[in-house]
Amino acid sequence: MPQPGYFVLHRWAKPPLVAGEYVLHADHTVVGHDALPLDSRIDVTSPRFALPPDQLLGVYPPANASGEFAARLPQVVLKRRTLPWERDADPDPAHPGQSRHPDHPWVALVVLRADECTLKTDVKVEQAVSSGVHLTGARDVDQCTVVEVGEAVVAKVFPTVDELPLLCHCREVDQRDTELAMGDDDGFLAVVLANRLPVADVVTNDDGDSEVKPVRYLACLVNLEGQFAALPPLQPLIEVDLEFVSTALAVDAVAMTPTSGDPDHVAVLPAVHDASTTFLRASTTSSASSAPTTSYRALDWQVATARVDAAASARVDAGARVRRVIADEFAGPIVTRFPLERTLRFPVLTYWTFTTVGTGGFDAYMQGLDVGLMGTAPPPPPPAPAPKHGPPTSAPPAPARPPIETVDTGHVGLPHLTRRGDRTRAWYRGPFVPRPIDRPGLDDHHRYPLAHVSDQLRVMTPDGREDLSRAAAFEIGRLMALGQPSIVASLLRWRTEQFGADRARRISQQALPPGLLTAPGVAGDLGRLATHRLLDALGDRPELVLAPMRPVVDPGRPLPFVEAGKELDALAEGLGVDAALLQPAGGRAISERLVALATQEVTAAEAAPDAAGAVDALGRALNAEVRTVATDVRLAQRTDGSGGTGRGPG
Repeated sequence: MPQPGYFVLHRWAKPPLVAGEYVLHADHTVVGHDALPLDSRIDVTSPRFALPPDQLLGVYPPANASGEFAARLPQVVLKRRTLPWERDADPDPAHPGQSRHPDHPWVALVVLRADECTLKTDVKVEQAVSSGVHLTGARDVDQCTVVEVGEAVVAKVFPTVDELPLLCHCREVDQRDTELAMGDDDGFLAVVLANRLPVADVVTNDDGDSEVKPVRYLACLVNLEGQFAALPPLQPLIEVDLEFVSTALAVDAVAMTPTSGDPDHVAVLPAVHDASTTFLRASTTSSASSAPTTSYRALDWQVATARVDAAASARVDAGARVRRVIADEFAGPIVTRFPLERTLRFPVLTYWTFTTVGTGGFDAYMQGLDVGLMGTAPPPPPPAPAPKHGPPTSAPPAPARPPIETVDTGHVGLPHLTRRGDRTRAWYRGPFVPRPIDRPGLDDHHRYPLAHVSDQLRVMTPDGREDLSRAAAFEIGRLMALGQPSIVASLLRWRTEQFGADRARRISQQALPPGLLTAPGVAGDLGRLATHRLLDALGDRPELVLAPMRPVVDPGRPLPFVEAGKELDALAEGLGVDAALLQPAGGRAISERLVALATQEVTAAEAAPDAAGAVDALGRALNAEVRTVATDVRLAQRTDGSGGTGRGPG
């Protein structure tokens, strides 16, 4: 088992049998007899057109989320470790029962934009694949979700056949690590990665300013059975001769990229439909065309998020409503780049949407970081543009900014709002200091000082201000720790255990006499002591310790269907006896008879002097009679030639 915080990657988890129909043939030999062989059919099932909800552990980016997701590949985590390899996606027609790619998964995670695909729900499974593809075998559902994609988009964003094994793996994690295990029961997960980074669009206006526009993406876990041939071929590697130069800092890889362009940054324009062809208007961003500038069909991600949230709040079939709302966003016409382009269909096991905003990533943050040294004044604001009509006007004065307060220890004066609402200034210093500082050492118990709250680290400086550096670091570290689900789970488990132990201790203190727990020998025999206390309490006041005692016989509840004065009649009818027997006079007569029978003496007969001889005579007579009856029965079963019966010798 991996250590907490670590995991082990396995290339794939081979299932014992892939999904399909099997014939179990058995031959057996029995000495001296002919035995027929036995053929039994076995069906190995697996999800094919729809993923069961219990098999989906998590997705990234989160469903219906909005954020900077351009730095990580989307992924889906499955509960069953062998699920991506339980079907043969590319069987060999020349050799039935064999696969041309036995270690390749039959599913792939693709990330598409709204203008690159069409998502359709409630499609019959017979129509869920591309034309010319026929899937045989059992099916888990009658209707499923499909995604329609043009061949050009498949060639640009779908993974190749050789990339499929690299995008799917089995992960072994520690079950105690709640963040990595994600609720799994055995610690083995199947992870399917996408091959596309969901980036936002960077649009440059006429003034040369760049603007980042959010893009909504659709992530689909598609079924690739029988459609390996539709995947793009593996591109040959680009051979580049590099020469090491000691004075070079970096290598610009822009020249090594294909000239076709990144599909994430290519603007696909709305299509103009005609009776016989489908084409696109030219874009002014790629060539000097006289056609008007037309942007791709952009979705307002805030409106889409509100629609999904509203659908999820519905009480009737909320899951189906949310899926239809998501599908509507990607239900537009497929926009292609080539006339009469073929459209491919892929079954979708599960799907979700998310929105990428901003460029994101560590590089973008570092490029936008102000690297001015401490005390550097901000640049002056740009001059106001001259008006087109009238005399020029001066720019409004910039708001006054307080001077920067710095000291040689690295502290910076910052505005501080106290808890009482007072506005003051406090000192703050980050982890990077300009000179060595004194750090607290070990205490008398050889331990570092431990703080429980951030207020313990607030320090008052000689000038009367507070130094909040360590208090801010403590609070930031506490929030980062609470952001880890494994730490939160450990804290809750420790709190539950300590709460139970403290509760038992306090109950024992109240139930037992003072000082009894500290007596010698009591701690090891606390169970016997508690038992004695309980028995004493039961003997003193049992009605308070257990419950009030009930009489052995009580009248019971009244019967509403019996009339007053006719209770004996109802009882006699139920017992099936004469009502007179239950009357007081009849009851007394019966009681007198029972008493008379109980007190009646029974006279026992005395044995005769020759009783032993009489018993022997009776035994001999009984045995003779038994032999006679047995002889008659045997002769009755034997018949002679004339149909009569004869008596043989006894």
